[in-house]
Amino acid sequence: MTNEIRYKRHRSGSPNCHCGSGDIETILHVLRDCKWAREVWLKVLNPCDTDGFFAVDLHVWLLSNLSSIVNTKGRLVLVNLVWCYCVVPLEVHELSHF
Repeated sequence: MTNEIRYKRHRSGSPNCHCGSGDIETILHVLRDCKWAREVWLKVLNPCDTDGFFAVDLHVWLLSNLSSIVNTKGRLVLVNLVWCYCVVPLEVHELSHF
């Protein structure tokens, strides 16, 4: 769960990311725009592809990267990020209700 969602549910005092940028921690921020996520992407992306990669909204970004076969390493990073950030916490949350 992002800080933006925690804040809206009164579970956090701030919607901002902990990386110190002052940006609101949205899903897109966590997966792509946070300085720590950006460092990972810059290591796996072709330098020629970075302009468009960091410029589109969440829906377009996810669709273009999951359907792209040009950069398999980048797609693997995306799948791992989505899995670790979205799927694993959901499973842990579901298990905690038993």
